[in-house]
Amino acid sequence: AKVTSLTILALNFEHCSQILDISALGFMAKLTYLSRLRLDFRDCDSLCDISALLCLEQLTCLVNVMLNFAYCMMIEDISALCCLQMLTSLTQVSLDFQYCEQLPNIDALACLSELTSINALTLNFAGCLMITDLNALGCLEKLTFITSLTLIFERCMRISDIKALACLDKLVLMTSLRLDLRDCKLLSDISSLSRLNKLQFLCSITIELECCQLLTDINALSYFEKLTEVRDLTLNLTRCGISDISPLASLRKLTSLNTLTLMFMHCQQLSDIGALGYLERLASLTYLRLDFKGCAHLSDISTLVRLKKLPNLAVLIVNFEDCVEISDISALACLGKLRNSLTELSLNFTGCVKITSVDTLSCIGELVSLLSLTLRFERCTQISDVKALGCLTPQKQGPRRMSYLSDLTLDFRDCEQITGVSALLFGLEKLNSLSSIEVAYRGSGTSNTRIGDLSDLANVCSEARESGTGQSPRGFHPHRHLPSLAE
Repeated sequence: AKVTSLTILALNFEHCSQILDISALGFMAKLTYLSRLRLDFRDCDSLCDISALLCLEQLTCLVNVMLNFAYCMMIEDISALCCLQMLTSLTQVSLDFQYCEQLPNIDALACLSELTSINALTLNFAGCLMITDLNALGCLEKLTFITSLTLIFERCMRISDIKALACLDKLVLMTSLRLDLRDCKLLSDISSLSRLNKLQFLCSITIELECCQLLTDINALSYFEKLTEVRDLTLNLTRCGISDISPLASLRKLTSLNTLTLMFMHCQQLSDIGALGYLERLASLTYLRLDFKGCAHLSDISTLVRLKKLPNLAVLIVNFEDCVEISDISALACLGKLRNSLTELSLNFTGCVKITSVDTLSCIGELVSLLSLTLRFERCTQISDVKALGCLTPQKQGPRRMSYLSDLTLDFRDCEQITGVSALLFGLEKLNSLSSIEVAYRGSGTSNTRIGDLSDLANVCSEARESGTGQSPRGFHPHRHLPSLAE
């Protein structure tokens, strides 16, 4: 009686593995003024009956509901969710049943069709291994006021058909969409996603298709060219069976894009990335991440030269780790054209065993606005000379270089032919803004050195001398020469 006027209620029983019965929640039926409710039973792995949720149908003032039953692996029946259809004032709903591995279907979600006031909806059924179809999601077409939608069905490995998602084209007010279908190993057809092109107000899109190994055709993504308001786009096609990414050339029409992430890790059939050259037309782009780790047949990265036409690019992250056929990185010379915009640069060529030279990287010295730099060439065993990296240090004459660089990572582990490292390290004393350094080279037991206290830098130079890579620079006083370095 004392709590019947409550408007907000949050109950957290996370990891209470002995809970078998939640019928005591029946008291909530009396909380008729409740507007926000959060129930967290995550990891209550003995719980199997959630019928007590039926009491929620009395709470007609609710506008925000979050129900978390993640990892309640004994739950087989979620029909109690039908109570939600009575709560027509709901505007925000989050239902988390991830890794409820005994759950046979999501048919109970059909009740959501009555919640026509919803503007934000999250459904997480990741790891529900028994689910075979998404047909119940057809109800979403009636939720025409939705602006934010998150659908997570990662590791629902029996799902082979997502045609039900064609209904999303009715959600014309939607501005944010996240669709996670990672590890849906039977999924081969994503043509229904072409219907997203009708959502003219979409600003943020994340589509995760990692490990959909039967997926070979991504032509549906070419229809995204009509989504001209999109500012944030992430496409994860890691470990898919694709060999042709030409449909992504359509991204050139998304001229409002600010951030773009494209992941193609371990796409073993992929050998041509020329379509990405069209990214040069995205003049508003400020953040770009391209990940081709493990694309073993990829050898030509010359298309990257066109990145020089992105005048506002501030962050560039490129990963070609274990792309063993790459030998020519001269396209990176274009980076010098980004001298006034680029503040963060990360290049990863770990395991690219055919690369023999990093001379192209001398252009990095032109990046006068750079704050963070990461260069990884671990296991590039044919590299013998890193003199080009002398560009990192300011010269006595000429324009001032790297005046603002605060974070530096250089990784040349197992590049056993490299000489002249100590001279490079000595030059770092001129980078007065550095606060974080990691330098790793050679293959000895102490080669991976993290420099927090600048006295360690002398140890790195000493190692260079002991391993035959040169003489340790004399007279080096790290705390005096690099006063900004943080521990």
